Amino acid sequence: MAWYVKAPDGAVFGPASAEQLKSWADDSRITPEHFVSDDNRNWMPAANLPELEMVYLVEVSPGEVYGPYTDKVLESLVGGGDLPPTARFYVVSQKLDEAYEAVEKLRADNEQLKARLANARGQVESIRKEYSDVIVIDPEVLEPEVPPPAKPAKSAPPKVAPLGNQATLEARLRNELLRARQKGMDFSFLKKR
Repeated sequence: MAWYVKAPDGAVFGPASAEQLKSWADDSRITPEHFVSDDNRNWMPAANLPELEMVYLVEVSPGEVYGPYTDKVLESLVGGGDLPPTARFYVVSQKLDEAYEAVEKLRADNEQLKARLANARGQVESIRKEYSDVIVIDPEVLEPEVPPPAKPAKSAPPKVAPLGNQATLEARLRNELLRARQKGMDFSFLKKR
């Protein structure tokens, strides 16, 4: 069977046999960015052609994956020291078109989740607007608030009645003592001068 190869820049090569394509893939002349076709009309990723045996992925750093490559390309990358020592290698276990379908399904699921999240946010916002006048009291807030300690008031100077004359002063003192005795206060400790 004759195959055609389309480069990333759109140039088309071929026809070529599957063995020749495999040789090109081993020499890195066909990469994952190339497409192949047996009729020069319907194209598929080159890695999807089983005869090319492009089944090795290289993870240079977390999330940075390249490939798939043939075993010969992988050997040249490792032997040439082009990869960091922490690089990881994986074997593709399914055809790339199936992987692309899985990715598209994940994207569709992701879009559905985004739509559901946007819908939920809209519902929350409408509820928030509807109940914006309602005061919600947190039970933890219901505990009585402890007032801050009061600052001691500045003591005002005692009010002093004008002294007046001696007789008035003695009369006031007698009245105060009389009231204190009526309240049960003991003034036996006071001595008369």
